[in-house]
Amino acid sequence: MSAIQTRPINDDAEFLSLAGRLNEKLARFGFPMVRYKGSISWLGGQFDPNRSTETFFKLLYRGLDRDFIFGGRLDFFAGYPKLSAIEWPTEFCVMPSVQVKFGGFEVATNDMGKANERLEKILALLPEPDPGIAIRIAEPSKPDLDTQLSKL
Repeated sequence: MSAIQTRPINDDAEFLSLAGRLNEKLARFGFPMVRYKGSISWLGGQFDPNRSTETFFKLLYRGLDRDFIFGGRLDFFAGYPKLSAIEWPTEFCVMPSVQVKFGGFEVATNDMGKANERLEKILALLPEPDPGIAIRIAEPSKPDLDTQLSKL
């Protein structure tokens, strides 16, 4: 299993856009998102209050013009027979926490829709999300055309 060294995200628009789309799906299950220098993590949060501060899902940034990597914690997947049966194309750990193992896949920057599809299928193998623990994501504010026109 390879240990991956991430690189600083530096506001990479494609990476942050993908993280936002994945977060919309994971937030429904109560997984809070945490941004780090070179990755995005989703913690156990309210989905598993006994492990609320542990990273359950991770999106890694490896530098410009390199594929991203997305994965889930293997010991979390072990609790779900269908998830634990998957032969993940990429198994990894992230320095410095090399004892935490993840299974996942590479995300080509020109095919980020595939990551959304795969995450939907992974989440479909978990229990139905409890609306009571869903994390609300602020809707982006849209400019009010009438207000703008009246100010002219």
